[in-house]
This record gives sequence, C-alpha cells and structure tokens, in this order.
Amino acid sequence: MQIVKNLKSILSVIASFAGVMQLSAATVDYGYSAAEPVQFVASAYRTTNYAVIHIPAEIAAKYTGASVTGVKLLCQTYTLGNTEVNTVEAFVAENIENFEAVVSKSSVVEGKIWSQVTFDEPYVITGDKDVYVGYSMKSNSGSETLPVALDAGPATRYGDIMGYSDSRGNIIWEHAGDSDCGNVLVKAVIAGDDMPAGDIMLLSAFGIDVVKPGDMFSVSGLAFNYGSTPVESYDLSCRFGGNEIKSVKFEKGLAAGTCTGYSIDLSLEEEKEAELAVVPVVAGKELASLGYTVDCTSAMLPRKVLVEEFSTARCGNCPSAHAALASVSKERNDMIVVAHHSGYMEDSYTTDLDRAYLWFYQTGSWAPAFMMDRVNFADQGALAQTGMTTSPSPGPVFIISGADDLKEFVDLAADRYAWVDVNIDYTYDPSTRKLDVEVSGTPVKVFDSWTNPVVNIFLVERSDVSYQEGGGAKYTHRHIFRTSLTGNYGESIALEKGKPYSYKASVVIDDKLDAGDLDIVAFVSNNNTLDANDCEVFNSASVAIDTPSTGIDSVTGASFDVKGGDGVIGIEGDFSNAAIYALNGMTVAELDRPGEVAVEAGVYLVKASVDGNLITRKIIVK
Repeated sequence: MQIVKNLKSILSVIASFAGVMQLSAATVDYGYSAAEPVQFVASAYRTTNYAVIHIPAEIAAKYTGASVTGVKLLCQTYTLGNTEVNTVEAFVAENIENFEAVVSKSSVVEGKIWSQVTFDEPYVITGDKDVYVGYSMKSNSGSETLPVALDAGPATRYGDIMGYSDSRGNIIWEHAGDSDCGNVLVKAVIAGDDMPAGDIMLLSAFGIDVVKPGDMFSVSGLAFNYGSTPVESYDLSCRFGGNEIKSVKFEKGLAAGTCTGYSIDLSLEEEKEAELAVVPVVAGKELASLGYTVDCTSAMLPRKVLVEEFSTARCGNCPSAHAALASVSKERNDMIVVAHHSGYMEDSYTTDLDRAYLWFYQTGSWAPAFMMDRVNFADQGALAQTGMTTSPSPGPVFIISGADDLKEFVDLAADRYAWVDVNIDYTYDPSTRKLDVEVSGTPVKVFDSWTNPVVNIFLVERSDVSYQEGGGAKYTHRHIFRTSLTGNYGESIALEKGKPYSYKASVVIDDKLDAGDLDIVAFVSNNNTLDANDCEVFNSASVAIDTPSTGIDSVTGASFDVKGGDGVIGIEGDFSNAAIYALNGMTVAELDRPGEVAVEAGVYLVKASVDGNLITRKIIVK
C-alpha cells in the first residue's frame, strides 16, 4: 500500500480525556496509540471520516488462526440540531486502496471514552495478508463535530491512517503523522488459543545523520510489543558499524499489543560513515534491529551566519534593535549582516527585493525583525508578532527582546554544521564602475534535502546617513541592501560532494554609490518558492570592494584627517561619527570624537560623517 497524500486539511481542537483498557489471558488489545486523546480532528468536513490501524502481514503471520473479534475505539460524538450523531461503523479490511470491509458492524458508542464494538462474526487471521482495523463516522464543520481522536505522540505509519469520502464516494487516505498529529485511538481486539508471546519490535529509529566525533546526540523511535503477553523488561543496544556504543535497560517493560517511545543519548568517536543500529534484547535474546546511516566526521567547514534584518527609517523601535545588533556583532567575526528596508512601511532605501522578502514572514509583517540563515527557529522559541500578541514564528522571520535574545539565535545558527564553503573573487574597474564577481567552493557533503541549491550575490552599503524615526535627521544606517546580482532568490547551481562549483556575475555600480563603501555578500542556499521554511542558507561570505588606494599613511579630507601608524589608526577633525572597517566588512571600531584605535597590520576603510556628508578613506596600517 502506498499512501501519498499529506494530511493538510486536518482541523483540530485540543482536549484531554482518560480511558481504561483491560487485558485478558486469551485476548490482546492490539494498537499503536496512547491511552488518552490529545485532539479530535477530521480529514474533511461534512463527510464520512475513517480511522484505521494496520497489522502488517509479518505480524499477522504470528497470529495465524486467531481472530479479530472486535474494535476498541475512542471518538467524539455530537448533537447536530436535534439529531444525535453517535454511530460508528467498525470494520476489518484486507486492502484499503480498494476499500471493502470483510467484516463490519454498526454500533452506538459514547463519545470521549473507550468503547468496544464486537463483531457478530469474527475475522479469522490467515497470516498471509495485511489486516486493516478501524471505524468510520460522519463529521460536520464545527469543532465539536470532529470525530477522530489522535494522541499527538510519535506517529507510526501503521497507526496514523485516516481517510475521508469525497463527493464521488472515493476514499482519500492520508497519514496523520505527516502533520505531526500522532496515532488514531483504535485497537484491534484479537483472541485465540495459540497467540504469540510478548516480544519487542522496533517501529522506528531516527536521529541526526551527521555528527562530529564526541558530540552528544539522541536516537529515538517507537518500540512495540506485538505479542499477547507483557514484556517485563528489555534492553536497547545501540551499535555503530557493528560495535556496541551504548546499551540501555528499560525496566518498566511493555504491555501486550502496545508501543512506547524511547530516546537514547550517545556520542561517536570513530570517523566513518556506517549504520547506527538499535537492537532490542529480551531475556538475552537479540531481536530484529532497526537503524539508519550516520556520518561521523570532522570535515565540516567554518560557518558565517547570514543575519538579515528588517528595518525602516519609519520604525521608531528599530534603533534599539540596531544597537542590539551592533552589541552582538562587535564581539564576534562569524556574522554577516544585511538590512532589508521593509517590514514596517517603506523608505528611500526600499527595493523590490526588500518587498519580495516579506514572503519570509509567512504572516503580517513588522519591524524590527530578523532572519538567521533563513532557518525557522520556532522550536527553539522564535516568536512572530501577531497584532498585540506573539506566537511561534510560522516562517524564518522572528522578533527579539534585546541583545541577549539576539545572541542566543545567532549562536543557534552558528552551531549548525557547514558542508560547503563560499569564496568570493572579484575585479573592479573604477573608470567604468564595472564589477565582476565569481563565487566558488567545494562541498564536503551534500544532502537530499538540498533540492534546489542556488547562489546569491548582494551588494551591501556599509553605512549611509539619513533620517531615522527615533534617531534623528543624521542617523547612520548600516548594512543597507542595495542590489542583487542574482535576482531575488538566487541562481541555480549544481552541488556534488568533492566537486567544485562556480558562478560568475557582473554589474555596473550605480553612480550614487561609493564603491569603496560596498561589501559583496555571497551565500549558497536552498530555494523553494513554495515553502519559506525550505530556503536554508548553507554558508555565506563577504568582502569589501577594494578601490584603488594611494598607499600613503595619512589622508586629509574636508575637515577631518585619517592617519595610519604602526598598529594604530588616528582620526582627527570635526566629525559627528566615524567607523573603521576591515576589508571583510566587519566593523573594527566606532568613534564619536577624535581619537586613536589599535588595529592589526592591514588595509582598512574609514567612513566619517562630516557636516552631514559621508566621506570614505582607505588607510594602510603597517
């Protein structure tokens, strides 16, 4: 059976209820859900909904000769008008692609508690085919009329099957687990004289698929007792490339016909790509393992975090966010900042790309706001603004409460492994103002999730002075996005492990911009125009455009002087503020009065605001 449709139409209302299940010696209640529901849902309104569990043939074979005598279920009943909707159709089927019940029975049930429907004639398990057990019930459009109960736990593909009848009478089948809704609360009542003893089967095993040597990670999944008697205790042994890494004993055991989640923390030391297997061990007997491939490697590359800020001159709250950003960035060298002038109205810096990027919000826009490598960090606490309240961010754009909050998210982004490098080479002709850029690198690993890799090349102005709400008429705006050499969402490139990639682009720099005050920002990312949360930045780089220099130690301009000595840069004269930048675009220091700054030997750009004008100078420090 292949079920291909994701459960996009689920509508749920949170509620918690308790249920009690009994187990006799000759009977087992076989199911994959927890005992209590967390939510009630419908695959579609105003139609018949189905909730089904699957007993695969390899397990059904162990129950050969036993019978499915009935179905235990928990659903939501309701009253519509004066009519009580409390009838379910319980059934057993051997195929749900071409659904036809082999045995079935209609029964009135009580809502929100476990009920049992007993068949008039039981279904005898032959052991040579799949078995599907479940029920159907009508739904309506209100939250109280959604019939199917789900546990919202770790879903198994055997226990999360839902369906609904379309207008032509066809049944559309879906996996509730695809929408993180868990398993349906359905259990097959199986009775017989020769039933399998309790044993452990792993339904799933998953975890990180790339890890550094020595880093801790978790392997998780579902363990299932497919037998008719309890398993008193069991061990789960984790093995990497055939060698045991860790073994954990589960003393509570597992009741007959039930499953439970497990999680094991471990680390790997040997650098290799191999299977990490989880092996159940019951009473010293090793059972069938389940696993996945893990690459333990230290080949990851240095990462630069692309911090995209949404800010406008009309945003009175933005100066405080600018200050938080400056506070965080001055302490580290792994940030590349780009400011998009959109989110809260617009200003003279706003471009078509800035407007297009409001898509990343996935909700109404606001400012100030941030993206870190275009990753959605909602699971780590990232919030979106919704009117006067906040909620988990639906897209990669989020709000911050201050510098500490911002730093936490930069740290989260920086801690991600990088598998591709980004290098920038360029030539600039001052006479024609033509800039030629080549971005290149070599992936050390690629992933199937990189469905559409693209390269992006931006020109970003380091600073410019103009009005800012809450900051005055001579406010220094920084990291201003000016233009893209690769369109709004990048140009496609092919990424293969160990094979270099390269992309070239050119642009004539606008006469209104000072080329010496521009950074080239390049990054490689995924691009999925259908999903804002599938546009992760893999790595990024920036470099300042190096305009021709006189190479002298002192440059005088207007009413200020810049002097370079042995290990220092001195700024003198009448200026309101000045900033010193390294050629990689990082801010080295800022001054609001004359003074000296100690620096390493190298080439620096100094930009100062003098009488309302911006003047840029390059200085060489020996």
